[in-house]
Amino acid sequence: MPEDLWQADLLPAGSARYYAVLQQDSADQARLKSILQLQQIWSRAGFSHRPTEATWLKLDWWQRELEDNQQRHPLSRALAASIEANPALTTQLLHVLKGYRDLTRNGSPGGDDENTRFHHLTGACACLALANCEDDTDTQQRVARLGIALSKWRCLRYLRRHVANGLLCLPKSRLDAAGISPAKLTPENSQPELQHFLAQELADVRTALEAACDEMLAVPLRDAKALYVYADLQRRLAATVAKSNTQLMQTELRLTPLKNLWFAGSASRRYERQLARSG
Repeated sequence: MPEDLWQADLLPAGSARYYAVLQQDSADQARLKSILQLQQIWSRAGFSHRPTEATWLKLDWWQRELEDNQQRHPLSRALAASIEANPALTTQLLHVLKGYRDLTRNGSPGGDDENTRFHHLTGACACLALANCEDDTDTQQRVARLGIALSKWRCLRYLRRHVANGLLCLPKSRLDAAGISPAKLTPENSQPELQHFLAQELADVRTALEAACDEMLAVPLRDAKALYVYADLQRRLAATVAKSNTQLMQTELRLTPLKNLWFAGSASRRYERQLARSG
């Protein structure tokens, strides 16, 4: 399939991902597009309603594709040079894939350990791949914290959609502590205790996103500019959701393409200034 069709389906024009990629150096945009498109393929399979055997076979095929380095798929071939330059990329992508394979096989990661592992695999490892990280522990930890914050925000932002598909990526211990039964997570439920719980979850995610963005900006990496831009757009979207008093189980908000374009340019310039200061 031609690259422009992949992009139209998996990296839609006007989206936060789309404008974040455009802020990266042109020589690195193809790598980012390929990784993001892979993530979208796996994410759609993982969060699909009642995964079938066909879904499992599809994700199993991708595991063999990455492990055997066959490069039969256009996205695998597009990443061949990047994997040769950074062999850690294959391991990172396999970790991301495992997160979504586990989701299709085991369902909601409700236990604390399962939930932590899910956000590490589909959030931290995904961002390590996007930032082209190798073996720098401090850098990896900063990028991983950002990835985990983004993964948790995704699961809160799309909570209504995930629950409709029979999935819940919030730890059950947090629901229990708030006295919230999963059965109460419905669009029709406007009870104050549920809204208070969701507002607290949103506040916690916003705090994590703010801290992670600040960390990335304090020690900027050239290869992580698009990741920072995307995270900044998500930080702004989370703030918009909080200010709008939107009920997360009833409405999914998005920034308009024009706002994504404007804020992405602003974040990119901010990051470039910090890169220049850090030498």
